[in-house]
Amino acid sequence: MNTVKTMLMISLLTYSAWVSAQSNWQDLSAEQRSVLQPYENQWEGFTTERQEAILRGVDRWVALNEEERSQVQQRFQRWQSLSDDQKQRIRERFQIFKSLSTEDRQKLRERYQQFSEMPVERRRELRRRWENLSPERRRRLLNRHRNN
Repeated sequence: MNTVKTMLMISLLTYSAWVSAQSNWQDLSAEQRSVLQPYENQWEGFTTERQEAILRGVDRWVALNEEERSQVQQRFQRWQSLSDDQKQRIRERFQIFKSLSTEDRQKLRERYQQFSEMPVERRRELRRRWENLSPERRRRLLNRHRNN
């Protein structure tokens, strides 16, 4: 019987610590509540980790100027318009990107920047040529560029 009581007490203490670690809606600043207003009814159902991640996003949002906010909204709308398969492919590619070394990520960013600065017709031509390559040829090119 004492074991059951002890287990119950531990469970209650753990639960109460978890509950107190969560942010109550009223504990948020007026600015945070304003940004998160659509989530007011869901807020206390989010895990602590989720709440913290959302609050970090709110802090970043608040720090943006109007032009930056507009760009973020446009990106979000584009994301929302993607199919589930497209979103999954992007997530997978992002995980691959995150697994690269810092140096490789920097090289990739630089190459992307170079590509972005090319005239539109040149980018289309390069894409068309890439798509027409055999899978083996693509693999060889990718491996060669990884080693550079």
